[in-house]
Amino acid sequence: MRNNAAGKIEGIEQVQPAGVWPSKFMRELRPEIYSDTKDREAYVLSAPVLEYHLDSITSRNQTHDFEVFCRKLCERTICPNLRPQTGPDGGGDSKADTETYSVADEISGLTYVGVANGSEKWAFAFSAKSAWADKVRKDVQGLIDTGRKYDQIICVTSRFAKSKNRAALEHELSERYSVPVTIHDR
Repeated sequence: MRNNAAGKIEGIEQVQPAGVWPSKFMRELRPEIYSDTKDREAYVLSAPVLEYHLDSITSRNQTHDFEVFCRKLCERTICPNLRPQTGPDGGGDSKADTETYSVADEISGLTYVGVANGSEKWAFAFSAKSAWADKVRKDVQGLIDTGRKYDQIICVTSRFAKSKNRAALEHELSERYSVPVTIHDR
């Protein structure tokens, strides 16, 4: 056995084990930070088109698509360990459109995206209704009535919410139910 010009040892076959390599995972997750990454196609959705789709979700009967979109967005920006609700009614039966599931501390420390939420139980409620404040009140009341003892309730609405009204409603519901309530609007 001897080294060749490329620095490889002749006579020994080097086998790379199958699996996910951290560098490959990060390269796929954030290709823009690697200088040798090939450009990916970028899809640009204009603001008026997005606003039209958000305003007309209920009339086009795409509320389930909106819930999936919100869950994927929350997985990327808030916390990755969300359990999707399944079945014909989506989240209708359990009151929560999605919930966190427990993750061991050793695993949650390896989280690359979002908050490493290992043991707290968070509930998420998504809505496209135009009367967003009434829907948030109803959703939070329904989540509390389940008796599941949530550590945090996060509501996402497809509507614009004036920051003053949103903050007042968050405070009102957090005080009433002794659970932090966060509302994310369009």
